[in-house]
Amino acid sequence: MQALSSYIHLGIVMFASIPSILTALFIGAWTDSVGRRPALALPAIGSTIEAFIVLLTMYFEWPIYVLFVGAAINGTCGFFTTMVLAVMAYIADTTDESDRSFRLGKEAHLFFHTI
Repeated sequence: MQALSSYIHLGIVMFASIPSILTALFIGAWTDSVGRRPALALPAIGSTIEAFIVLLTMYFEWPIYVLFVGAAINGTCGFFTTMVLAVMAYIADTTDESDRSFRLGKEAHLFFHTI
């Protein structure tokens, strides 16, 4: 049972991570022209949809593999990768050059210690 749950967790991470890398490549360039807000909102929307799918799966006792669908939707919306990209780009946009490296380092420290 523990091996099965490990494989399912690995699948969920893969279904979220692989699409997010591809999404981040396109969203990063797109937000240079339209602003950073869509890149900040999209991962939150994807996470909300995934959480809703998790709740439906638990309530209706659907097969556990339905969680892969939620992870894929979250990954397509950018997952954690796009959120980090958007936050770092926003900090780079809103800080002056003398303070930028300190702010980026501070935010990276806070971001990666909450994982």
